Amino acid sequence: MRLTFSVVVLVAALATATATAMLAGCGGGEASQQSPPPTPPAPAGKDGASTPARTPGELALGESATDPTSGLQIDVGENVKAYDTPPDAPGAFKGKATVDTLPGFDPASERLLVFDVGVSNPTDRTMSLNNQAFTLEDKNGNRFERVIHSAVVRPAESNPPEYLPGQSRQGLWGFQAPRDGQDLRLVFRPTGSAVAMWKLPSVSEIPDSGVPAEPTR
Repeated sequence: MRLTFSVVVLVAALATATATAMLAGCGGGEASQQSPPPTPPAPAGKDGASTPARTPGELALGESATDPTSGLQIDVGENVKAYDTPPDAPGAFKGKATVDTLPGFDPASERLLVFDVGVSNPTDRTMSLNNQAFTLEDKNGNRFERVIHSAVVRPAESNPPEYLPGQSRQGLWGFQAPRDGQDLRLVFRPTGSAVAMWKLPSVSEIPDSGVPAEPTR
């Protein structure tokens, strides 16, 4: 009787252990098949629509950018000026009128765009800025001609001197842009690679600023 009872107890124990293992295996299988948590939706804009992803470094006019290499801070004015008529600067640049210094400017198909750009040096080192640091480009990377000599964009303003520690300067940067230009960007390229870009409205939508006056600063 004692032997029979022991066998019965052993069989019952084995059955219980087997059932427990099977239940544990089923639970683990369900856990391994669970789906990952859903990706949170993109943040909604003011109208409830999803906000599109912004290109790295893409800014609106009026916003600032900092060169991660030099530390120079760049402030582009909120309003870009557009001129439909080539500026006239008699007596400037050894008597040459601006029409002569913009030989490729076609008023019928182009506008002169001028940007007010502030550069600040918050570092403790003297810094300089390449005079090719700003370019006007379309979304495909095509660049448009930069204006150096005119009544509104002088050589000294297009090629500013060195920036001493704590010093800030304002400069004017001009470009010839097609009248039908869209998706244009003012791109900051201090060493050749794009660090930041400011997106422009359609060139035809920029109000005419009249005839440029000779800069006073």
